[in-house]
This record gives sequence, structure tokens and C-alpha cells, in this order.
Amino acid sequence: MNKIIKFLCQSIFFFFVVITSTNCNNKESDLKPFTSKPSKELVEFVKELVVEDSAAFYKSFNKAEYSAERDSIIRSYLTNLGVKAPTLEYLSLLKKYDAVRAPISNSKAFLIEEQALCYLKLAKLDSAEILGNKALQLYKEINNKQGIARVSNLIAGVYGYMSKFSKSLKLQNEAYQIFESLNDSVGIYNTLMEIGHSFFGMEKYEDAKRNFEKSYAFYASQKDTLNMSDVLCSIGSVYHQVGNQNAFEDATYKALNLKEKIGDKKGLALCYNSLGVSFMTKKKWEEAKTTIISAKDIFHSLSEYREEVTMFYNLGVCEMELGNYNAAIKIFEEGISYAKNSQMRDDGIMRIYERLYLLYQKQGDFKHSLQNYHSFVEMRDSIFTIQNNELVNELNMKFGLKDKENKILKLSEEKKVFQLQQILLIVLIGAILLISGLLFWFQRIKNQKTKILFEAEKMLKQNQLETALKEIEFNKTILSDFTSNIIERNIVISELESKLTFASNESPQNSVESESMFSLVQSKLLTDQDWTKFKMLFEKAFPEFITRLRNTYPDLTSAEERIFLLLKVKNDTKEMADALGISVESVRKGKYRLKKKLNLQEETILDDFIKNF
Repeated sequence: MNKIIKFLCQSIFFFFVVITSTNCNNKESDLKPFTSKPSKELVEFVKELVVEDSAAFYKSFNKAEYSAERDSIIRSYLTNLGVKAPTLEYLSLLKKYDAVRAPISNSKAFLIEEQALCYLKLAKLDSAEILGNKALQLYKEINNKQGIARVSNLIAGVYGYMSKFSKSLKLQNEAYQIFESLNDSVGIYNTLMEIGHSFFGMEKYEDAKRNFEKSYAFYASQKDTLNMSDVLCSIGSVYHQVGNQNAFEDATYKALNLKEKIGDKKGLALCYNSLGVSFMTKKKWEEAKTTIISAKDIFHSLSEYREEVTMFYNLGVCEMELGNYNAAIKIFEEGISYAKNSQMRDDGIMRIYERLYLLYQKQGDFKHSLQNYHSFVEMRDSIFTIQNNELVNELNMKFGLKDKENKILKLSEEKKVFQLQQILLIVLIGAILLISGLLFWFQRIKNQKTKILFEAEKMLKQNQLETALKEIEFNKTILSDFTSNIIERNIVISELESKLTFASNESPQNSVESESMFSLVQSKLLTDQDWTKFKMLFEKAFPEFITRLRNTYPDLTSAEERIFLLLKVKNDTKEMADALGISVESVRKGKYRLKKKLNLQEETILDDFIKNF
């Protein structure tokens, strides 16, 4: 009976897995994890592993019934091994396991994630970014939230070494929210520490210190010595940057003691480098050089190359201060070559360029000095362009870093606060909607009034324009009539003059007739009174025309001005002669002189020029 029940349970479980795997778009099968026996290759791989508690490890491995269980055991071991083992050895081990493992989606994502982490340690940033994004996609496909959050932090670390801190903070924010939704305290505080590193890179030292201290308090409560010592190193770096050397040394020595207790080689190297920096601050260059070389050797033995640029810079500065300029140049050049190969873009590279151009300048090699100066300026501008603070305020609001610990420790109390906030939010939204509706209604009425006013003003302006145009046309008509009257009057006078001339030739001329002839000639000419009235009517027909003419041609005589204005009202030569009481030939000569006065080309027609003036 028990065997039947067990068989039925296994069948139901197997059916559930089949249904689940059918709904997942995974390239690898999720049925094979339930294979009862491990493959021969997997057994051989496990035998090659060197573990601290081999008996317990092999017992757990052999006891596991399914591939998924065995994979979980191996992955747990590999995770612990990755913290201590040299990076290149660990990477080789990961690739071997990838060749013999069972085709399980979680396992594939995990291996790609660990390989990405190895490439990050090796400072192969392009490979780390590619593999990190691949692992992130796999975790999303199988909806492994912890995996998504972990890899987000990993990729953020890659961007940090590229000085792309806005991208780092964005991914760390996403990771933080996932860990918070899972109530994963370890993930939360690990992410806070990573955020602190991003703030440190952005020179937001107070923000960085606040995050580091929160993480340290949590690790201390969990007695997590490894992470406690790591955070102490980071806190020490903050104190160094803000100029508090006593606090810097205190934090560094505390971290060093913890690292020595747990035998963390990588942590010891970080502490030695920090001590080297402390010696540099005190200008103890030989002690600094020796200590930094020790740190560099440990990093090399662990295949940890992320701190190489910093090491190159510090060693180069020591050699430079000791007067070993050629050695310093060699070290700085190695650092630049290494940074270019690894795509790292931090301020250490920028400082190396700065030191190089100063060194070459001291040696009188101005060509290389100028080249490195240009590289320094280019790197400085590049880093400042990459770095920006666009997400800092957003992160501060979303994280609510001052309130998060209370939220974790007092979930029940915050639930009540959240419910109250929801009620207030509903009320607030209602109030906003009501106010928005009223504002919209008032704005609509205002827009309608504005539209009506605009249309009225537009119509008024149109009417004023039409009235002005009509008035101008009317004045032009009056001007034309006035000019015509003068012309007609002078024609009549000319006829009378001819008759009087004929009569005087027939009979001797007396004084009375001579006086009549003189009066007749005077009345024939365009008088001052006529000219004043003509100009008044002309100004109404052509506003501002006379002023513009005088400003443009200030040297025109009054006679030339009369000809100009009469031509403007389209009088021909005969009509102008009649209006002015002079001969046609005199008008032609006057027009010729006017053309010369206006400096017009020979081919330019005077009448057309005045018409368009």
C-alpha cells in the first residue's frame, strides 16, 4: 500500500514538472534533472574535487536521488570555493562542470553568472558584461528573482569599473527592490554595500559612508567576519578621501586583524594596499613601495586583476618620489597598457596620465609630455561625461535609506502606516482630481474668453487696416485731383499768355500790360502755397515718404525734390512742365540732373526707380 501511495505521489509530481516545463521557453530540458543515477563523467568530476569535509560532501552527493539535488550540492560547494580559489583555477573548474552537468536551467544560469564574476575579477569587462546579461536573461526566463537581483549587482559592478555609475545605480536599485520584496536581508545589505561603492566612485563620500555603516551593522549582528572586514576596508577608503587619516588607519588595521583571523588572502591584499596608501600619505615611500608590492603579488597569485590600475599608480608614485623616474615611467606605461586591454576607465588611469606628463616634463621630453597631457585631459573629460548624478535623488527617494531598517524590523507597524497612506493617497488623488477638474473648467472658460477677445481684436485691427487703406486711396485721389487742377489752370494761363503776347506784338506795350504779363507768369508757376498744400496731400497719400526721401538723399534741392514727388504721382513730362510752368525741355534736363544726383546707372529708368522707392 505504501509503495502504491509513493508511486502515485511521484507520478503527480512528475506530471506537474512536465506541465511546468511545457510553459517555459527554456532551451534545456527540465525533465532530465530527475534522472536517478549520475553520469560517469559527473562522478569523475566530483572525485577530482578537493573539499575540506570530503566525507560529508561525498555522502550528500551519493545520497541524492535526482540530478537537481546533486546539482544543488555541487553549486553550493562551487559558490564557497569561488571566494577562496584563484580566479583562473575556479574558471577552469566551472567550464569542466559545464561539460558534465545535467541540463538544468538553474544550473546553466548559475555557471554563466559565476563565469561572468570570474571575468570581472580578471578585469575582462567586455566578457563579464556579455556573460552577465546572458545570465540575467536566463534567470528572467525561469523567474528566479534572487538570481536576477544577484546578476544585476554583478553587472552594476562591471559598469562601476567603466565609471558608468548611473547605470550601476539603476541596476542596484532594481536588485534592492527585488531583495526587499523577498525579505532577503542578506541580499538587501549586500546591495547597500554595492550602492556605497557606486557613491564612492561618484565622490559622494557621505552617502557611501552611510551605506557602508548600515551594512557593517548588519554583518556584525550576523557575525559575518568576511563581509565585516570588507566593509571596514571600504569605510577606511572613505576616511582617506575626506582627509581623516587617523580614522582611515584605525579602520584598516581592524580589517587587517579580521582578515588574518579568517585567512582571507584577497582581503589581506586590499588591507596591504590601504596600508601602502597610508605610508604614502606620511611620505614613507620605501615602506609604501614594499607593502604595495606585497599586495600586488597576492592579487596576482589569486588572478585578481581588478585592482591592478590602482597598484600600478601607487607603485609609480612611490618610484617617482624616490627619484627613480625611468622605473616610474615603466610602471605607469604598464598600467595604461593593462587598463586599455581591460576597458577600465577610472580616475586611476587619469592620474597615471597626469603623472606621466609631469615626469616627461621634468626630463625635458616635451613631446611625450604633451601626448600624455592630451590623454589626461581626454580621460578626465570622458569620465566626467560618463559620470552623472541623474539617479541619485531618485534612489534616495526609492530606497528611503533612513527608514528601511525600521521597515524590516517593524513590518506589522509599517503595514498600518501603509494602509493609512493608501487612504490618504485616495483622498489626495480625489482632491487632485477635483482641483484638476475645476482648474480645467476655469481654464476652458478663460480660453474661450481669450479666444473671443482675440477674434475681436483681430476684427478691430482688420477694420482699422481697411480704413487706413481706404483713407490712403482717398488721399491719393485728392492729390491726383489737386495736381490735375494745377495742370489745367496752367494750361489756361498758357493760352491767355499766348494771346496777350500776340496782342502786345500788334500794339506797343505799355506799363499796365507788362505788369499783367508778369502777374500772369507768376500765377502760372507752382506757388509756395500750392506746394505746401501739395506736400500735405502727398504725406497723407504716401505716409513718411518725404521723410524717408530726405533721410536717404539729404543733398536734393527743393526743385529736385518737386520733380521726384511729381514723378511719384505718375505725371508725365508734359504734365510736369504744365504743373511747374516750365518748358518740357527744362523738365527733361531736371530729370537728367536728378538721375545723376541719385547716382543711378545709365540703364536704370528714373520713373521706375521712383515708382518702387
